[in-house]
Amino acid sequence: NSVALNGLKAIRLLQNANNSITAPVLTQSPPLTGTAPLNSKVEIFTDSLGQALVYESSVWADANGNWSYDGPLTYSRATATATDAAGNTSELSASLKVSVKKEENTALPQQFFLHQNYPNPFNPETQIQFGIARKGRITVKIYNILGHHVTTLTDDKYEPGHYTLSFDAAHLSSGVYFYELRAADFKAVKKMILLE
Repeated sequence: NSVALNGLKAIRLLQNANNSITAPVLTQSPPLTGTAPLNSKVEIFTDSLGQALVYESSVWADANGNWSYDGPLTYSRATATATDAAGNTSELSASLKVSVKKEENTALPQQFFLHQNYPNPFNPETQIQFGIARKGRITVKIYNILGHHVTTLTDDKYEPGHYTLSFDAAHLSSGVYFYELRAADFKAVKKMILLE
């Protein structure tokens, strides 16, 4: 259910939510895309630290479990829940905030590279620098220590250049994570540690 809060719609979680299905996974680079249980209803919320969750919209995951949302967002930190046809619900997904900044006034990289995040260990924010040698689609994904996909930080087309990606993991549990950059035939993986 949603309730009015200072003119905005805010989430009030239902008491009978059973958390019996898998929470959605989402990408933090609008348009939001992600996966969820097949044919489930995905409800999207945003918040800022210290703010209530604001209901944005709902979309449907297709028969392959894929969904997307290209509408406006009130805040830059997004999360989502899923409900299947039988009314089973999920917990809120991991809520992550990221941004990507292109570094100006630097020579174009001659090859792809992925630097170690800094700081590392970190809590809750860290910076990931990478270089793109040729125009093309780039993905940066986060995995937990078991190799399970946690979130996709970016999946977009990039021009050649140096980039810094800010990753806020305030809603993740502490532990070891891996981040992976894929670009054309290039792939690199590095380890990072999130502290409490």
